[in-house]
Amino acid sequence: MAIEMAVCAYCGVYTETEPEHVVPRCFAPDALRDSCKWVIVRGCSRCNRRFSADESDFREFCVMANSAQENPTRDELFHGPMTRNWRRSDGRGEGALRRMLENIYMPSGDQGRAWLVPNKRTFRVVRKIIRGLYYNHMIPKRRLPQVLPEEYIWVRPVFEQVPQEMDAAPEWHVIHPSVFRYGFVECGEGAPDFLGIDSLWMIDAFRGTKFAAVVVSNTFPLVGRLEG
Repeated sequence: MAIEMAVCAYCGVYTETEPEHVVPRCFAPDALRDSCKWVIVRGCSRCNRRFSADESDFREFCVMANSAQENPTRDELFHGPMTRNWRRSDGRGEGALRRMLENIYMPSGDQGRAWLVPNKRTFRVVRKIIRGLYYNHMIPKRRLPQVLPEEYIWVRPVFEQVPQEMDAAPEWHVIHPSVFRYGFVECGEGAPDFLGIDSLWMIDAFRGTKFAAVVVSNTFPLVGRLEG
């Protein structure tokens, strides 16, 4: 990888950096990676290591949460690297799967398993993706610090069907049609001052697993509280 002195897109420190894929490369099977339109920023080794373990967990969450949608790319990941990971002899793959499931108790009193539930690792990667995309698209336009702090982003999963008019609102940027797309709307001067909303974002993995995010221009008191 090409090492050069630059500002890290995540911590803002001027240091040795290397190319960092904002949307993790593990979201695409090997055969598709060269045809993806990756968004790349500069990241320091410390930040890159911080997110690497969470990114594969996030990919597995997005694949499994979207099982009702037909998508050969998602199926290839599920039956390939994901299945191999779960079968690891050291048990780490099974641990990643368990982190995505939440214990529930049935009316009969028996313990069961709930469907996939986003956890802190999931939200951390979503915010990492939004921060990288924001750095790529918006930093030159905004009055925010040179990098977007995590606490300026509010994230929610979108489990229900998105209305067609809302889906058409942002200009979608496509990493690959079957892998990942994202869109955003700048709020500009028309946003309510008491909220300080800067922009609205939507990410869509594997044509169905969606997260919505709000970026604010100051510390927002509800950030973190509404993320489950």
